[in-house]
Amino acid sequence: MMNKRCLSHAIMILSLMPLTLMAQNTATTNHSAKINKIISATSIGLQMNGTTKEFHDQFSQNPLGLNPSTNDQMMNIFKHNFDQKTLVDDAFQTFQDNYNAQYADSVINWIHSKASQQVLHTKQDYYTLQGIRKRVVNKYELEQNPPSQERTNIIDSLAHRTSAAEAEINANVKMFRAVVKAFSRLSDQRTFSDAQIEGFVNNYRSQMNSQMDQEIQKQLLVMYHSIDNQTLKTYSSFYTTEPGKWLNKTTLNSMQEAFDAATDRFLKSVEKINAEQ
Repeated sequence: MMNKRCLSHAIMILSLMPLTLMAQNTATTNHSAKINKIISATSIGLQMNGTTKEFHDQFSQNPLGLNPSTNDQMMNIFKHNFDQKTLVDDAFQTFQDNYNAQYADSVINWIHSKASQQVLHTKQDYYTLQGIRKRVVNKYELEQNPPSQERTNIIDSLAHRTSAAEAEINANVKMFRAVVKAFSRLSDQRTFSDAQIEGFVNNYRSQMNSQMDQEIQKQLLVMYHSIDNQTLKTYSSFYTTEPGKWLNKTTLNSMQEAFDAATDRFLKSVEKINAEQ
């Protein structure tokens, strides 16, 4: 039989359990709120959506020569499985798996700084309808007044510290591999072996590697055209800190995981359609 001391101890533990669970739930909720803040403020969802939209628009033109109606069906499936909300949900999970409370607090403080607010709001605006219109004006002004070497150096440094080119290449390569696999399954005329597909993917990756740094430089020059050099330097310098490195690595990994999950969903949906035909 349980003696009185053991019984009292057991009762005390049981009485404290609701408080412990409440504290754990509160901490989890707090973590989630901070992750959502980081993802929203740094425009991870908007960036991924911009990448997928550009890819979707390109392959909606049917460059692979699939039957037009089948290509339309394939790209509709693509659009459904690469929607922004689902990509953000997958990115959130990666942040949660790699959560660091100290670093997250530092990132939140950095987000609220004057320089970051200016840069981050400009980045968010870039993906709006008004921002798309501004791109035309900014491109024209850059053509009329090319950026100085100092300006391009600052932009290149920011791109490097945020792994901008790596993120775009990884995303596009994953989507390209998925679309070629889908094409091979849906085409009535041509099918490819895994080795052939990887050959196509390697060629595509090589092309992306050769031009992405320059494309990212052009994009960021347009995106941050209204931001002065010192503000960009202040913003960029955070990525050299340990919290900044955590933010960059976790952001990059979260986008990779999100695109991996999306390509898996896409190919499963294509396989289901193919089985029904």
